Amino acid sequence: MEFAANLHVVVLDDDKDWTAAARAVLQRVGRPLVEATTADEARDLIERLGASLLVVGPGAADDLDWIRGVGKDGDLLHVIVVVREANAKTAGAAFAAGATAVISDSAATGNLASAVTLAAVATAPVDRFGLSDRELEILAFVTRGASNAQIARALWVSDQTVKFHLSRIYRKLGVSSRTEAAWVARSQGLVAEAPASAQ
Repeated sequence: MEFAANLHVVVLDDDKDWTAAARAVLQRVGRPLVEATTADEARDLIERLGASLLVVGPGAADDLDWIRGVGKDGDLLHVIVVVREANAKTAGAAFAAGATAVISDSAATGNLASAVTLAAVATAPVDRFGLSDRELEILAFVTRGASNAQIARALWVSDQTVKFHLSRIYRKLGVSSRTEAAWVARSQGLVAEAPASAQ
């Protein structure tokens, strides 16, 4: 199966207003989005399209057992469950069913976009990022919590040069913050784990 086939995001919810709001939020992710109103319909879309992301809306978050075993052999399915009220019980049930992330519907809509962005990046092949050696070096400092000034001193460059590289790194990774960049770097094995921080 080609990588392009995995770009689909399946959104499951029977509330058309919620689905429309989710569609508006997810447009910034730039991945094809298909809607389902039942679990059977979602399962069919995931399997037929080879989708790698499933967003379960609050109207469909009560019954998640069907998620187990969805997808084709070897395919990774990230599942983001949006619940009306996030608490230990609802989160535990969602994770037990195979959720990758659980977010509250009452949270800012940026949470959904960020969660989908991170899941989308996690399904991308590592060589797709196209980071230069210098960008990987700077990314390694970021994952260790180094500030721009610390990175600049360590690499003998200006703060402005670090900012330039960070903007390119964010764009290539499809993220918008240091935290997201660090998460992607660690989850994709782009940088080696190192306990030391930049001085």
